[in-house]
Amino acid sequence: MLTTHASSDTTGDERFRLAMMSSATGMGILDLEGRWLEANPAIERMLGSPAAGLVGRDIVASLVRDDAGGMTAAIARLAAGDTPAVDAEIRFLHDDGRESRARLEIAAMRGDDGRALYLVAHVHDLGAQREELQSRNEALEQEAAKSASALAA
Repeated sequence: MLTTHASSDTTGDERFRLAMMSSATGMGILDLEGRWLEANPAIERMLGSPAAGLVGRDIVASLVRDDAGGMTAAIARLAAGDTPAVDAEIRFLHDDGRESRARLEIAAMRGDDGRALYLVAHVHDLGAQREELQSRNEALEQEAAKSASALAA
């Protein structure tokens, strides 16, 4: 259960808006068919489109074709209440045409009666992580090569 503490200077709605807009993780609200209703700046950067250009666009339309079919079915299962959440590694198509790997987590936002009202999407950009790992691996390989050369000498 989520416990809240009342603050005199911000409401729950304001805190939610601040959290969404400040999050380094992509965050958005979708309708039950998977169309963007809201998107934060991190989503805008990942997809190369302002939030206004995403509103009404199906999230699946932003995926690489190979990833799209499974996500359409997963969103339908979420909306129907057949699964509580979806967690998948996917490839987004940036508006400039390049692909970007990401971890996409989508869950249903349910009303008091348990019915799904909206979907909340969290998107973690994996591109930066992979670049960092690649840089680390290259540095380790260079260090290993130096050590091997020193031992051979």
